[in-house]
Amino acid sequence: MKLSVILTAMLIVIPQLIYPFNFVQAFDNDLNVVTSMSVIGEIVKGIGGSRVNVYSILPEGVDPHNYALTVEDIQKALKADLLVFASVKNFSLEENILENAPDKPYLDLVDYARYNVTLLDIPGFRRNFHGYWMKPENALAIAKAVHDKLVELDPDGKDVYDYNLQRFEEKTANLIDFLEDISEQYGLKGLSVAIAVPGAAYVVDAFKMKIASVLLKGPGRFMNATELAELEAAIKAGEISMLICPEILRDAKAGEISEQVSRDTGIPVVYVRVFGVKDMNYFELMMYNAGVMKGTIDSVNEYRGSLTSNILLWLYFVVIVSVVIAIIEAFVIYRARRKVEMEIKGFSFTLYFAR
Repeated sequence: MKLSVILTAMLIVIPQLIYPFNFVQAFDNDLNVVTSMSVIGEIVKGIGGSRVNVYSILPEGVDPHNYALTVEDIQKALKADLLVFASVKNFSLEENILENAPDKPYLDLVDYARYNVTLLDIPGFRRNFHGYWMKPENALAIAKAVHDKLVELDPDGKDVYDYNLQRFEEKTANLIDFLEDISEQYGLKGLSVAIAVPGAAYVVDAFKMKIASVLLKGPGRFMNATELAELEAAIKAGEISMLICPEILRDAKAGEISEQVSRDTGIPVVYVRVFGVKDMNYFELMMYNAGVMKGTIDSVNEYRGSLTSNILLWLYFVVIVSVVIAIIEAFVIYRARRKVEMEIKGFSFTLYFAR
């Protein structure tokens, strides 16, 4: 790996080991914050530090579209000083939380828009809101909105929140540089890929890849047989190099179709994390996805290298066998010609003495 990539990774990871012991940890927890999913909760922790208690409702590995609130979830929301959402308008889970705690202050996508959140247009989906927090610049926009809201609710903690936001900005810049290096080093930049669902789009964008196709065509509707045939034809023609799917959907319909396309075409499926991993902060989550992406590329290159070696060995074998066959054929032809020549000479000799 390039030295620059290693140094950038160290700039992101090492502070996680050092700063837990700085002055930020000296305060008692004052505010209770409830988030819908852990990836948003980790951004809140990054700004609030030990001045906030953060409770994330969605359990790890559960699709937010299928989760039902528990009594404990509702009790936590009722005790919260602040609710932090991804998009109430588009996630029924968050809408249900707000219905059960209607008087609580909250942050939502419309708030982050004031801090320059960017929503991508992808094939079949305009202003895609699924997984937008996986774009580092968008995570920073959420962090800034959280910072300003925490300062409003807890003015005494302003110095802490200011300091933590500054660190978050620095780590975001380092992360962007790191992902850029990974993208350049492994040839990901500009690479055309397919994604299983819109939620994977911002992971693809973080690595500067291009989205050529989306398996999900609309709410609950995936590609039909004709559309899948067109996708597989594009893959076999070399127009699409890999398929990206959220890990959470590996055993769902999206994962099943992804695996089927992989079996039919040989294209690799990369499973990334979008909604967070337990005990993993935002920057570690992005590093995890970088590791998964790198591992897939390494495996593909190793397979191709092995395949190339096998093809070369086979070609050498074919050449050697062809040469041997040619020698044998030449020898057989030579023996046959000699035999014919001897027979002709013998026949001519017989005729000469028979006169």
